[in-house]
Amino acid sequence: MDALPRERLPHTREGVTRKLCLAGHEAYVTVNAYPDGRVGEMFMTLVGESGTEAQMYANAALQAASIALQYGAPLRSFVEHWRGTHADVCGFTGDTAMPSATGMLDLLAQWLQREWPEQASGASLPPPEREDNDGQSTD
Repeated sequence: MDALPRERLPHTREGVTRKLCLAGHEAYVTVNAYPDGRVGEMFMTLVGESGTEAQMYANAALQAASIALQYGAPLRSFVEHWRGTHADVCGFTGDTAMPSATGMLDLLAQWLQREWPEQASGASLPPPEREDNDGQSTD
């Protein structure tokens, strides 16, 4: 079986960094994109959490997502799974566009949906195949 090719981002890339606030906790998220605008990598720094298990898990989740994106996984897969993710840090954000979140990954997913709606909602992508209990495609 042939391996899927990994599409690495160019050395110089467009990106945006956003400060996210949730229940008194802060994080900085950086999202970098390919020249055509597709999201290709994401990073998160949890303020005051350097070297902690929480930062390690944030790094691991976004590093895995970044690698998957570079192998062609759609952004919507992560947004769908991160929306509603519950964590100890949850509550209000102070942002009227995203007033509350169940965790930092939920807040990140909400922001990705707002900033990259076509990629995050799958509007320009085919719907995923559904499988029944036997693992057989229902489409």
